[in-house]
Amino acid sequence: MTLFSLPAGQKQATWVPLAPRSGGGQWQLPLLIIQGARPGPTLAVSAGVHGDEYEGIAAIRTLYDGLAPDQLSGRL
Repeated sequence: MTLFSLPAGQKQATWVPLAPRSGGGQWQLPLLIIQGARPGPTLAVSAGVHGDEYEGIAAIRTLYDGLAPDQLSGRL
C-alpha cells in the first residue's frame, strides 16, 4: 500500500519499515491515513518526536478515531 493508493472514503493504520535493528527486526513508523471522500489538500501531523511526550500521540489517535472519511475533503 502506498499513501496515494488508499481508496476515497477509507481509513488505514499501517507500519512503515525504516531500518534494521541491531538485535534483529526492524524499526517501524506507525502511519494513520484518512483518505477523504472528496479531493483536497493533504495535511501531515506528527507526534512522539520526544519519547517522554505522549500527549501528541494520544491527540493524533483521538483525531484519527473521531474523523469520518466521508466528511473529509483531502487526506490526513
